Amino acid sequence: MRNAGLLFLLAICLFACEDKEEAAFEAFENEDFEQSLAIFKELSSLDPQNWYHLYNIARSLEELGRYNEAITWYGKSLKYNEKANEILIARARCLLKTDYLDGAKTDLFRVLQRDEENFEANYLMGRVMMADNDPWGALSYYNKAIKKDDSDVTLFYHRAIVMGTVGNGYMALRDINYVISQKPDFNQAYFNRGILQMRAGRYAEAIEDFDTAEALAYAPADLYVRRADCKSSVGLNSAACTDYKIASDMDPKHYKKVFLEMCAVSSN
Repeated sequence: MRNAGLLFLLAICLFACEDKEEAAFEAFENEDFEQSLAIFKELSSLDPQNWYHLYNIARSLEELGRYNEAITWYGKSLKYNEKANEILIARARCLLKTDYLDGAKTDLFRVLQRDEENFEANYLMGRVMMADNDPWGALSYYNKAIKKDDSDVTLFYHRAIVMGTVGNGYMALRDINYVISQKPDFNQAYFNRGILQMRAGRYAEAIEDFDTAEALAYAPADLYVRRADCKSSVGLNSAACTDYKIASDMDPKHYKKVFLEMCAVSSN
């Protein structure tokens, strides 16, 4: 009878844990990451060596932007499942966010040693290499990722940035045109295509792309400076000064001097 009672209690605990786990995943899917974090922590306290609960604590922390804490919890999860590529990739993603590029590379190399064609690892390694000012390395990994799976349009966007960085404007424009054809509301794609058009001396086309990026709510101060440079190049000096002034107001530290020099405005 005693054993039967224990089994009954264990069954109750099991069903309760299953209900809590379901609630945690539901909270995560609904982007209530504080709630998912709290429930997964509770579940982990009941089963401290369950790598999946530890992993989901880290995922919740990552979504909350608490990257250093997420790195710690991904490490705890990895302790109980050393061969889980998803943990290493997730931790590398957070390490990239915190600019610890060597750590991110180490985690991704571990994945690629086991699975050299891993799409996520190659894709993320491309981003890490680009952050580490190694565009040729980034290009190599992006190409491997595209060869594995070319369905992710943003991957072509990242490759276009690399192509532009290494001076291959033709290939960069080809990739960015493809991105825009698939995602016509991708505002940063228009901004970067504008830069490519500007470099090629196609100022009217660049202005049009910068206008589109602005209309799609991507308008950093740099956009106004670049658009102003293009307008100045085609003789639209008054319109150029309007853009220089906007950039100056948005970021006076970097662009007030540019506005004053380009538009001959006295600083007094």
